[in-house]
Amino acid sequence: MKNSIKNITYTRKSTDEETRQVTSLDAQVRELRDFAKRERLVILDTIEESRTAKEPGRPLFNAMLDRIERGEANGIVCWDIDRLYRNPVDEGRVRWMLQRGIISSIKTPTRSYFPADAGLLMAVEGGRATDFIIHHKRDVARGIHEKLLRGEWPGSNKPVGYIYDHRLRNIVPDPKKSKVVHTVFEEYAEGRHGLISASQRLFELGVTSRTGKPWSKYAVWQFLTNRIYTGVMEWKGETYEGKFKTFISPDLFDRVQKTLKIKSKPRKVRNGHNFPFCGLFRCTCGSMMSAQWAKGHGGLYRYYRCTRKSGVCDEPYTQEKSVADQCLAILRPFAITTEQANLLRSLVDERSSQEGHSLESASAKLSEKIALI
Repeated sequence: MKNSIKNITYTRKSTDEETRQVTSLDAQVRELRDFAKRERLVILDTIEESRTAKEPGRPLFNAMLDRIERGEANGIVCWDIDRLYRNPVDEGRVRWMLQRGIISSIKTPTRSYFPADAGLLMAVEGGRATDFIIHHKRDVARGIHEKLLRGEWPGSNKPVGYIYDHRLRNIVPDPKKSKVVHTVFEEYAEGRHGLISASQRLFELGVTSRTGKPWSKYAVWQFLTNRIYTGVMEWKGETYEGKFKTFISPDLFDRVQKTLKIKSKPRKVRNGHNFPFCGLFRCTCGSMMSAQWAKGHGGLYRYYRCTRKSGVCDEPYTQEKSVADQCLAILRPFAITTEQANLLRSLVDERSSQEGHSLESASAKLSEKIALI
């Protein structure tokens, strides 16, 4: 029976389980390899996935179940049943496949599950895994709230210019990066930067995005408006007083906000030329058509021409009247006469009137039934 089952080994380790004693992927693979050798299990493939199972949507997990449904394998070997799922959706799919025999067995070093176990036993095991996630989420939220009330920064993403001090259990100014932050705040308050040049300045001073590129304008704006540098923590719409050392004074922060407000005032935009066909057509070479005014016999005329973005193009300029005539020629077969339009309007009004009478009749009958009750 063992040799007739073709297994896939599935291992999982999520980033939100770092604080728990969950065996690493390498350790899971090593232990399960020894387990399969002892039990003489046939292993077709080993899947390693670094994704949380709190929500459905793990690509490698779903691909594994798809392979089993196609008949490539009929067994799963894992470290524990909670490695497979921690949500009701994935649990339901696994249990249903086990119940129908598509999965012949699920084996762990401590327990085996067969189609007969797809009922109460797996329901209890699945409830245990799901219950952990529910309580873990609640405990994390409570812990974050307690930290905020104590004035401690609770997030894993520390603000630029701060490092985490494990002894104080709070953030403290970074000796180097805090000076960078202070310099950029000072320069922006003096009006020496816009958002783009501030991004370049931060890049020059060693502050980059995760990909190593300069920050976007929005990222710079978030940075310059972050009140944490004045000791105010904002978390999910609420504010808390931080009990950590700051290095941006309230006066400097306010000056930066005033500069941001001045620079964000909308500029006067001149009126456009109102070219109605711009952005609608492409030239025969594939480039978009542009428009411009040009002098001709009798005055100014609007002309359309190729932008030549795709390369050299010999197509001539086209007057707007010619473009309009061509559009009308294309649309004319779809036009209707005034008489046809009036006929359609009368038909619509008649249909609406009939539906109105039907609705009134149905409402009256319903009122009579309610009165009888």
